[in-house]
Amino acid sequence: EGELAKSQLSGVRAVDAGWWMQHIFVNGIMSGLSNVRNVIGNTAKVAKTLAELYGSTLLPGGPSLSSANAFTSSLLTRGIRRGMADGWGTFIHRNVADFAKLDSTTSDLLRYPTRENGVGKIVAGTADAVGLPSRAMVAADSFYKGMYEEAFKALHATQAADALKLTGSKRAGFVADRIANPSVKEVTAIRQAAAEYTFNARTGIAKDVIGLRDKVPFGIGRLIMPFVNTPTNILKDALQSTPAGFIGAQTAKGAFGEAERAVRYSRAILGSTAMVVMYSQLAQGNVTGFNPYRYGTTEANIWAKDNTELGVKTPWGQLSLLNYPPFSTVAKFVAGVQDTQR
Repeated sequence: EGELAKSQLSGVRAVDAGWWMQHIFVNGIMSGLSNVRNVIGNTAKVAKTLAELYGSTLLPGGPSLSSANAFTSSLLTRGIRRGMADGWGTFIHRNVADFAKLDSTTSDLLRYPTRENGVGKIVAGTADAVGLPSRAMVAADSFYKGMYEEAFKALHATQAADALKLTGSKRAGFVADRIANPSVKEVTAIRQAAAEYTFNARTGIAKDVIGLRDKVPFGIGRLIMPFVNTPTNILKDALQSTPAGFIGAQTAKGAFGEAERAVRYSRAILGSTAMVVMYSQLAQGNVTGFNPYRYGTTEANIWAKDNTELGVKTPWGQLSLLNYPPFSTVAKFVAGVQDTQR
């Protein structure tokens, strides 16, 4: 939408190859291939979030068990209903409403194609067809964002009830009203939290990288680096799930309010423990590391026939962790340490 807005400027400009590549190829074919990974990765993130949350209830300053239960209950009941509605609505909007709409922009046909004439309809229709998997992935993100928004509404409401020391019917009435009528400030915080927990929040680093990327002429920056927010969010989550996560946890502020520090400590403890287990399994051969040979050599090709990089042994063969962030990033850290020692 931002690029289409730019196209309203007068004057004919050269075709932006980066825009075409991002919206038709990268956002279409490539993201379609990763759509299943996106869903599995988000589901794994939900499980990781719940483990961290319940772990934090055991730490000083952590949320109450009732808050954790409210978060989980809302995530799995109201959240799934909300997520299905959000995801389906997004999918319909991107595949029916947008496709049927005739744009009224004055863009030149090739730079940012519109549907205001016959050729434009063909070009834009082709882009829509190729980009279908991308819109499916956006719908999946909307599903998980909806789940998290409901969960964080319940969490904030129960935390407020805890602070007021409410009990019984007064507590139940207060929580229900707070969930149904959150303040504008709460809605903003909840949406930010949902974006963060689906790897869509725009971090400070991401803003800087995007600024530099978009300054590269002819759209080459977008061609080379189409996705920025998700990788930086995954890296941040992975780093917080290592011993490095203890640094800054004491002063952390975030989605869980006053309990954020305890959640961060829980994340660092669980993640560091997982790294130790991962290292042990790598040493025992139950999880494969990186290909020990130089890529392209005969030895590397022979190794790849019988092994999967960062593969976990299962009864059905090896399951590669490379496809499931943020676990893949932590696994890469551990495998990198093993390679360095080797």
